[in-house]
Amino acid sequence: MNAPAANSRLPAVLYAPDGTRRVDYRAVVKMAWPLFVQFGVQAFLNVIDTWFVGRLGSESIAGMNAVNFSSFTLLLLFGGSGIAVQTIVAQRFGQRRKGRASQAAWHGMYSAILIAPLCVGVAIAGQDIFFVFRSACDCRGGSF
Repeated sequence: MNAPAANSRLPAVLYAPDGTRRVDYRAVVKMAWPLFVQFGVQAFLNVIDTWFVGRLGSESIAGMNAVNFSSFTLLLLFGGSGIAVQTIVAQRFGQRRKGRASQAAWHGMYSAILIAPLCVGVAIAGQDIFFVFRSACDCRGGSF
């Protein structure tokens, strides 16, 4: 088996003289450490937020969790297309297929324009949406 050229387009793939592939974990860590740091900082901030709100009582934490879950769901629903487009554009750009990368980027822009009115509608209707949670909490004798 012939080994590929030494200049692989994938920085984390190394080839042995016999042509077998292996992963260069140093390269993976070098590329991924900013994400590790970002997710660590976000987790730390979530713990601090919960600590501060926890000092107000269990009802406050319950309200915070209801809002966190709802906002995370909406973020994934509306932001999911952007995350998918970012991945596709990065892959096409890495493959040096700039025409396909720009095409995918424009599709992402069009989907964002189509989704934007729905996002604004959800933001405007926020009080009405959370009224359902308030009503459910009032039925059990709690306050929200």
